[in-house]
Amino acid sequence: MEARHLRPPVAFGVLGGVHVELDGVEVRSLGGPQPRAVLAALLAAGGRVVPTGALVEAAWGEDPPPSAVSTLHSYVSRLRTALGPAGGLLRRRGEGYVLEAPDDSLDWRRFERLAEQGRAALEAGDPASARALLVQAEGLWRGPALGDLADRPFATGLVARWDGLRAAAVADRQEADLQLGRHAALLGELTEAVQAAPLDEARWRRLALASYRCGRQADALRALSDARRTLVDELGVEPGQALRELELQILRQDRALDLPVASAPAAAPAPAPAPAPAPEQRAAPTARPREALVGRTHELAVLHEVLGESATGARAGVVEGEPGIGKTRLLEELAEHARERGALVLWGRSHESGAAPAFWPWLPVLRALRDSAPDEAEEGLSALLDARAGDGGAGLFAVLEDVAAAVRRTARRTPLVVLLDDLQWADAASLSLLSFLVGHLGDEPVLLLATVRQGAGERGKELVEALAAVARRRGSRRLRLGGLRPEDTARLVSQTTDADVTAEVALAIHARAEGNPFFAAQLAQLLGDAGPEDAAAARVPAGVGDVVRQRLARLPEATTGLLQVAAAVGRDVDLRLLARVTGRPVAACLADLEPAVAQHLLTDDTDAPGVLRFVHALVREVLGDDLTPTRRASVHLQVAEALDDAGDEQAELRAEHLWAAVPLVDGARAAEALEDAAEVALRRFALSSAEHLLERAVQLRRAAGSSAEQADAELQSLVRLTSVRRALRGFGGVSDLLDRAEALAERLGRTDVELELQWARWALADTSCDFATGDAIAERFRELAARTDDPVLRQFGLHVWGIQCWHHGRLVEMRDSLDAAFAVGERAPERVPAYRAGTTSALRSFQAERHMLAAGFRLAAHGLVGDWPDTAERFDALLGSVDRYAAVMLSMFACCVGACAGDVDRVEQVARPVAEHSGDDLLSFWGGQAQLHLGWVLLSRGRLGEGLAALERGREVYTRVGMHTGLGMHFANPAIALAERGHLELAQAWAGRAHAELALHGEKWPAPLVLLADAEITAARGDDATAALARARAAAADMGSAVLVSRVDRAAARHRSLSPGRPSSC
Repeated sequence: MEARHLRPPVAFGVLGGVHVELDGVEVRSLGGPQPRAVLAALLAAGGRVVPTGALVEAAWGEDPPPSAVSTLHSYVSRLRTALGPAGGLLRRRGEGYVLEAPDDSLDWRRFERLAEQGRAALEAGDPASARALLVQAEGLWRGPALGDLADRPFATGLVARWDGLRAAAVADRQEADLQLGRHAALLGELTEAVQAAPLDEARWRRLALASYRCGRQADALRALSDARRTLVDELGVEPGQALRELELQILRQDRALDLPVASAPAAAPAPAPAPAPAPEQRAAPTARPREALVGRTHELAVLHEVLGESATGARAGVVEGEPGIGKTRLLEELAEHARERGALVLWGRSHESGAAPAFWPWLPVLRALRDSAPDEAEEGLSALLDARAGDGGAGLFAVLEDVAAAVRRTARRTPLVVLLDDLQWADAASLSLLSFLVGHLGDEPVLLLATVRQGAGERGKELVEALAAVARRRGSRRLRLGGLRPEDTARLVSQTTDADVTAEVALAIHARAEGNPFFAAQLAQLLGDAGPEDAAAARVPAGVGDVVRQRLARLPEATTGLLQVAAAVGRDVDLRLLARVTGRPVAACLADLEPAVAQHLLTDDTDAPGVLRFVHALVREVLGDDLTPTRRASVHLQVAEALDDAGDEQAELRAEHLWAAVPLVDGARAAEALEDAAEVALRRFALSSAEHLLERAVQLRRAAGSSAEQADAELQSLVRLTSVRRALRGFGGVSDLLDRAEALAERLGRTDVELELQWARWALADTSCDFATGDAIAERFRELAARTDDPVLRQFGLHVWGIQCWHHGRLVEMRDSLDAAFAVGERAPERVPAYRAGTTSALRSFQAERHMLAAGFRLAAHGLVGDWPDTAERFDALLGSVDRYAAVMLSMFACCVGACAGDVDRVEQVARPVAEHSGDDLLSFWGGQAQLHLGWVLLSRGRLGEGLAALERGREVYTRVGMHTGLGMHFANPAIALAERGHLELAQAWAGRAHAELALHGEKWPAPLVLLADAEITAARGDDATAALARARAAAADMGSAVLVSRVDRAAARHRSLSPGRPSSC
C-alpha cells in the first residue's frame, strides 16, 4: 500500500525539514534558519505555550543579539503572513506564543498516532492493518527530523525521540511483513538494517528468520553467527535468549518457524490438474529449445515458490530491473516450468511507443480467455474485446467484474498464469485492470506476474498505483534483478559466441556490461563477429547503444533501412503490414530481414506466423533514435497510411502514427483520427486513454486555424474531453478547459454549450466549496429562471439554485427548488433536456449527467427533510433503472443521506461496491466518497485499523482532485463512531478536523453532525452532554432536517438510558 495520508487544509511538518502546506501547496516564504527554528519550536510544543525566552534560544542559541526579542516579534509577524488563512493559529499568550494547530495538521502527531495504531493492530493479531498503518506512518518522513535545524540545542532531544519512534515503527512494520509472508521482499532491507545497527539483536533475528523462510538456511545461520561475533567483539557479551533459541529452531528445522496458516500462504503444492485437458492458449512467444538460463537461481526459486502457492489462492508479483537485465527471460523460464505442471500460460506485452489501443497488453490474454470457452464468455468481456459497449463510463464496473469472472471461470478448469511484460509502457486502462484483478481474485489458482523497468523517473502515477495494488495482495512478491556474477557472465559469453574468448576478455565484458545479460550477449556477439583472432584485442564499446549500432553497421544497407521502418511498426513486426507499408512483396521483406535474424537482432521465435520480433526493445530504440526527425515522421506516415482501412482494433495505432507524422500530415486529419480512436477507447471503458487522445486532438484542432468550421471542431473535442475528465476526476479536472471552451461557444453562438459550460464552472466551484463563485453563478441562473418562459432555462436555474441551497443548509428550499425543476421537465418533456436537433454525443453526455445529478440531489433533499426509509426505497427503484455509471453517482447520494441517518448497514451495502471498483484515479470523485463512507462503516463495526486506512485513502483521493464538499460529514461521523467505542483521543482529532472544514469553507449542512460529534465526545469523557445534544438538535431543526433531528434524538435517548438520573432537554 502506498504511503498516503489525510491532508488537512493546513499541514505542518518537521519530519524532514520544517515545512508548511496550505491546501496541498507548499509555502515557500518561511524565511531563513532563525524564523524556521521559531516555527519548529512552536510545532514541537504541540499546542502548548512556548515562552519568549525559549523561542529566542531556539533561534539564536545561548548568545542572542540585544535586539532578539523585537526581532522575534518580527519573525512571528512574517510567519503569520506566510501562513495566509492559517496565520490566525499563531497567537500571543502571556509571556510567549502558541501555535494552535490541530493535532492532525502536525506530521509528528500523525506519525505517532499511526505508529501507535499500527503497533496496537500488530499486537491484536492483525498484521495487514498494522502494515497499512505503519507504511503510512513511514511515508510521513521526508528526510531527517528537523532537517538543517537538527543540530541546534533545542532540537537534540526532539530528534532523538522521533528517530527512536521511527526505528520502532519500521521494526513493527518489518514484523508485520514477516507475518504476512513478505520475507523475500524484506531480505535486502533487513540486510541494510543490521549494517546500520549491528548491535540490535532484534534486527538480526528478523534477518535470520526471513532468510530461513526463503529457503536459505545457511544464510540464516551465518547471520546469527555474525550477530554473535559482533556482540562479543564490541560488547563482550553473548547473544540473548531469543537469538539462541532461533538458532536451535533453525538447526532442527522447527515447524514453528513456518508462517502460521491464518496469515501465510500455504506450502507450495503442485497446482491441481485440470478436470480435462485444456487447449493450449498463447498470446505471446513460448520458448523453443534454448540455452539454459544463466544464474538467477534464487530468483527462480522465489518464482517457483509463488507459483506453488498460487495453487491454493491467487498470487501476484513484479520482476523489476534495468533494461536488458533478464526480466523477460526469467519469466519465460517460469512459463516453461508452469506448463510442465499443467498450467495455462498467457502472455501480454505493452507497446513501448504508446501507439496501441487501450488494454493492449490485456487484449491477447482476454481473447484467449474468451476463446477457451466461447459459449460461456461473459458479456462484458466480449464487449471490451469488440469495442462495442457504448459510453465509457456506463458499463465500466460491469466489464471489470466480467473480466474477473472470466479469469475465475478459466482457473476453475486449469491453473492460470498471466505474464505481463514491460508494464512501464502499459496504458492507464491496462494498469487499472491489473489493480482491479489483484484486489478481486480469491482462492482461484491464478498467478499474475509483471515485469517493469527500474527507474522512478519513468513511472507515472498510474503505474505507481498499480504496483502498490500488487504489493497489497497477500503473498505478493517483488524481485529486483541485479547484474550477473562474473562467472555467470563468462558462461553467458560462452553460450553466445563460438569465438575463443579468453577469461580476460570475458572479465572485461562483465566489467563493461556490469553484469547486464543483454549488454554482455551483444558484446559477445560483436566480438564473435570480429573473429577469434581479433576477439582478445577488440575494444569494448562504451554503452549498449554503441554495441547495437556497431552490429547494425555490419548489416546490408537494405536490411538497415527496412529495420528502421520495422522499428516504427512495433516490437512485433507483422510482415504483411510491413509489406503494405513499404509497397514490397512479403517475400522480399523477409529476404532483406534475414541478415538481422542471422545476427540475432530479430527472432522468429513467436507463435504467430509471419511475425518477427526484435530481440529486445533496446534494439528498436536505437533504430528509432538514429532517425532524423523528417525521416521518422515519414516512416510513421507510411505506417499510418497502411492502416487506413483497419478497423477499431487498429484505430489508436493509426492515430498515434498520424500524431507522430504531424510535421508531414494535415493536423485536422490527425485530430480526426485521434477523436475516432478516443471513441473506440470509450467503448472499451478506457477513460484515461480517451483523455490522452482527446488532449492531443484539442492541441491539433487549436493549431489548425480560426475559421468557424475549425473552431467548431475544436469546441466539439473540448466538450468531449471535459466530459471524460469529469467522469475520471470530477469537476476539478476541467478547470483548465473551461475558458477556451466558453470563448469558442460564445463566438459560435452556441448558447446551449455555453449553458452547460457555465454549469460545469458552477459545479467546479460548488464541489470545491468556493461558495463566493458558486453563489454568484447560482444567483445569475436563478434570475434567468425567474424571467424566462423557456423550460430549459427555467430548469437550469432551478437545478442550480436548489443545489446551492443545500450547501448553505437551507434544505426545505433545496427540496422545493428541485421539485419545481422536475415539474418543468414533466410539463415540457419534448424540450428537456435536448436543446435542438444536431446536439452532439458529447453535449448529450453533459446533459444526461447534469440531470442525473439533479435527480440524486432531489432524492437526497427529500430524504434529509422527510422520511429516510421511504427515500431509501425510492433510491433502490431508481438505481435499478439506470446504467452502472449513473448508479455510481446516485449511490453516493443514497450514502450521504444514509450516513446522516446513521444507517450503517445501508451505507455499507451501497458504498462497498463503489469503493472496491474505483481505483485511485478511476472515477476518483465518487470512489473517494465511497472510501470515506466505508471507513466510517468499518469504525462503527469496531474494525479500527481498516477503518482508519479506508478514511486515509478516501480523503487523499477525494481532495487530490480539489474536492471539499461534504468533508464535515465525512469527518464528523468517524468522530461519533470513535467516541461511542471509547477512542476518545482519536474522536477528538476527527471532530477537530470536521470543525476546521466548516470554519475554512463555510459549508453549513454538516453542522448538526459536527455538533453531535461534540456531544458524543462530551459523553465519552463522562460529562453531561445535554447542552451539546440540544445544540445539535437545534441546528438540525433550523435546517429542516427530520433525519438529523431523529438521529440526535436517538443519541439523547441512548444517553438517558445509560444515565437515567440525568435530565435531557432533547
